Amino acid sequence: RCDAVRVERTDAGGKATLATAKMKVRVDLATGRVAFLDAQGAGRVIFIAAGTNATVEYLNLANGVADRMGGGPGGLDAGGVLFVRNANPILRHLTLFGGTAYYGGLIYLQNSTTTLSDSTLEAGIGAKGGGVFLRNANVTLRNNTVRSSGAQDGGGIFLSFSQSLLENNNIQQNS
Repeated sequence: RCDAVRVERTDAGGKATLATAKMKVRVDLATGRVAFLDAQGAGRVIFIAAGTNATVEYLNLANGVADRMGGGPGGLDAGGVLFVRNANPILRHLTLFGGTAYYGGLIYLQNSTTTLSDSTLEAGIGAKGGGVFLRNANVTLRNNTVRSSGAQDGGGIFLSFSQSLLENNNIQQNS
């Protein structure tokens, strides 16, 4: 059991924190890979820092809540499970479940050029974008399933000032 995960990069200027999270972590002992990150409602699961071009893949991310964390337009809460602003990560082979935020119950992407592929997004709750909220983002969503999420606007996906490509996605049972 691990109570916190911190990812850092060391460059000429010293250390720069790329992501920090406090959560329950399960590791697949056969491969040593982190398989499941569960914030247990204590905050976001993953925050990707500005300027980061990380690859996030083969993870199950669950139960993130962005309560009083801000980050969205007007300072409202954004990205219950995954928050990305001013960064360009590659996101693939993920399962996101059970996130809550005003913008993007599961995922919030702003000022980002990103690809999200081969992933399942389920049971996000938000006012705008229960599953995904894209703001000023050039995002490719390919081969994903977005289901059972709810919001006042954009139950599955909400695009705000974004030109994105949606290709071969299964978007179902969102409200």
